[in-house]
Amino acid sequence: VWWHKMSNPNDSIPIMLYYYPGENISPTKNAISDMTTFYSQLFCEHPFEKNGFASVAGFLGAMEHQILTTISTTGWSSLDYFIPHEYGHQWFGDMITCGTWADIWLNEGFATYCEALYAEHMFGYATYKNKVTSNSSVYLSQNPGWAIYNPSWINTTPPAAELFNAAITYYKGSCVLHMLRYTIGGSLFFAALKSYASDTVNFKYKCAVTDDFTAKISSVAGQDLSWFINQWVKQPNHPE
Repeated sequence: VWWHKMSNPNDSIPIMLYYYPGENISPTKNAISDMTTFYSQLFCEHPFEKNGFASVAGFLGAMEHQILTTISTTGWSSLDYFIPHEYGHQWFGDMITCGTWADIWLNEGFATYCEALYAEHMFGYATYKNKVTSNSSVYLSQNPGWAIYNPSWINTTPPAAELFNAAITYYKGSCVLHMLRYTIGGSLFFAALKSYASDTVNFKYKCAVTDDFTAKISSVAGQDLSWFINQWVKQPNHPE
């Protein structure tokens, strides 16, 4: 699939699809150009000179790598989960990656929220809200009781099951972004995400830590949002 750049429609990037004979790649093939445009409009123009997806026999799930995502042989139809999540990582995880393991939510929470944003783009607000509600239900039912941001992880890598805990790193992380959207308002929220992703001095093709992100969104919003990050990212649990 050739995606034509927004900045120069005469220029394009190849999005290669690698698959085994007999696989139905149509869902991803038909959606990927629109998805690229959608994320490019929200964050910044697609940041790499090419991209792609490759199915792998015997592989369950999906895993992003810069410019090439591996998926299961049945993953081509997963436009509500695998594809928008892993493709969102091209911006959050590959273009900007976490500065330390304590900041892993800047990769995984953001990619999980990208699923909801793409659902809203494709099917409307009710589908977006259902996605966020589903994410919150996973967190509420499986919350292990620790904060999203754990400063001890800066120097000591935790076990993988703790670092990539679905309830905390993925689902609570995405819900925090949902709440931030309505705390500062949609226009400021999306302006903040775009400013963060487009910042070639500090973040684009570089690393970010949570305090960097806090400073960026505070600057765009014109208010100190450290109280929000401290409450929802740096503290565990939630009000009842």
